[in-house]
Amino acid sequence: MLAGISSDYHLRLEQGRDHHPSAHVLNALARALQLDEHATAHLHSLSQPTVARRRTGESERAPESVTRLIASWSNTPAFVQGRHMDVLAANALASAVSPVFSPGVNIVQATFLDPEVRRLVGDDWDTITHNAVARLRALAGPEPVGTP
Repeated sequence: MLAGISSDYHLRLEQGRDHHPSAHVLNALARALQLDEHATAHLHSLSQPTVARRRTGESERAPESVTRLIASWSNTPAFVQGRHMDVLAANALASAVSPVFSPGVNIVQATFLDPEVRRLVGDDWDTITHNAVARLRALAGPEPVGTP
């Protein structure tokens, strides 16, 4: 048992089948994981339902000022990534490094479907795909788009 909760309940939390654990459960998990007060507060904030949601038809965009800023960097590849790992803006050097870093490309989708990505990462394929999925989960937060 972790933090005095059953392994079944812990599994439900990990799988997102229980969206609102009690403060008592969260505090027990924080103690078991030896989280500091800031990490514990973040854990509690993740369990709170979001108040405002973006309308599903609204597309995410990089601010024009940021797009202009990264375009001015001629010696540094740079791109802006959206909430779900879509490339929202990129400078010419980033796109030259890899077409994956071009506006409109979803990095997770390209990681799994673009054979060039797999060729480029070679032996690191498992690590890259694991990290891509973990990053997407972290970015999606506790209630991904489409969750009731």
